[in-house]
Amino acid sequence: MARPPAIVINLNPLDLIMAESKEKFPKEMEDWFKNQYPEFDAKLGVSQPNQPGQPEPQDDSDLKKWKKERRNTFEEMFKEQLQSIESWKTVFLA
Repeated sequence: MARPPAIVINLNPLDLIMAESKEKFPKEMEDWFKNQYPEFDAKLGVSQPNQPGQPEPQDDSDLKKWKKERRNTFEEMFKEQLQSIESWKTVFLA
């Protein structure tokens, strides 16, 4: 069974690195996302080795907490830039 795109699971800026977006993040933000990606990817069950006949691997149990922490870090790091973009969540999560 196909896994839905990460952006459907949780509207999180980190998930946008997994999806096509009409809007582009500023380079500084995009670089930040790219630096987070290896750890994010390693936490996804779909990225884990899967043996034939065995259940599909699950996401790490702390994935939701990890994503929330990274979102808070993102919002704090880029607070000024985000405040200058009216309704930034709508712009970036469209």
